[in-house]
Amino acid sequence: MSSKNIMRLDGSFSSELKSLGFIADDHKLWTFAAIHNNSKLILQAHKNFLNAGADYLTTNTYHAAIPLMKKEGIANYEELVAKTVRLAKQALKECYKGNQAELFGSIGSYSTCLRDQSEYTGSYVDNDLDIDQKMVSYYWDQIKMLHSSPNLLRNILIETVPALAEVKSLTKAIQTYLSGLPPSESVETKFFVSFTCKENGLLRHGESIKAAADHLVYGIGINCTDKKKTCRLLFVESKKQRKTLANLRIYWFTPTVVTQVFQIQKNSTITCRCSRKKMSHRGRETEPPS
Repeated sequence: MSSKNIMRLDGSFSSELKSLGFIADDHKLWTFAAIHNNSKLILQAHKNFLNAGADYLTTNTYHAAIPLMKKEGIANYEELVAKTVRLAKQALKECYKGNQAELFGSIGSYSTCLRDQSEYTGSYVDNDLDIDQKMVSYYWDQIKMLHSSPNLLRNILIETVPALAEVKSLTKAIQTYLSGLPPSESVETKFFVSFTCKENGLLRHGESIKAAADHLVYGIGINCTDKKKTCRLLFVESKKQRKTLANLRIYWFTPTVVTQVFQIQKNSTITCRCSRKKMSHRGRETEPPS
C-alpha cells in the first residue's frame, strides 16, 4: 500500500486548546465551552492541525450534547453549534493549499450527557429501562443538528462508543434519520463510528468489535484505547473477519495499530489520529511496513 492510502485525522482538541491557554477540564461542556469567550482559540487549534498536515478535520462539537446544554440553561445552543461549525469551515478555507481537507461533524457517545466518565465502562446501557429510546433520540437530534441547515455536514463521526447496545441504538437513529431524507442526500451522507476498548480489545462493555462492526455500513475506528495491548487483537480479529471488515471503507487507528492492520486491509484507506507534533513526522509515524 502506498502512503497515499494513509490519511491523518486531527488529534486531541483538548490538548491543542490547552497549549493555547484554554483548560477544558474546568468546564462541564469540555472543549465546546470555548465557544463562549475563546472562539479565536478554536479557530487557531483547527488551523494548527491543518498546517501540520491533517487531511481530515473534526468540528469542536464532541461535547455539544443537546441534553447537557439544556441542563446547563443554554437556550441558544443551536446558534453556538453553528458558530463552532463555521469556525472549522473558516479554518479549512484559510488553510486551503490545493487539496481540500474533509470536515467531519463530531458527536460524542451518550455518556457526554452524563459527564461521569461512563464511556469507559458502558454501564449506562444497563441501568435504565428506557436507555434504548433515550439513545436513539439523542443521536437523532445530534445528527439532525449537524446535518441540516445551516451546518450541512455530510460526514458524521460518532466517537468513544463503549457498548454494542449503543451501536444498535445509534444505528436505529441513523436509519430513521436517513429514511426521511431525499435519496440524493441519503447517499452522500456517511457515518463513522469509533469504539473505545478494554485492554483485551473487547468493547469497554465486553462485546467484540466484530459484533459491533456488523451493524455498521461505512467506517469504524478506535479511540481512547491502550494501543499497545489492543493492536495484536485487532490484527487477529481483522484476519478472522477479513470479508466482513473489508466492506467498511475507512479505518482510523493510532499509528501503532496501523502497521498491523495494513497487512490485512490492503485496499482500505487508513486514517491515523495523532498529535499535531507527531503529525508532521508522517514517514516515521504512519508509513506502512515495506
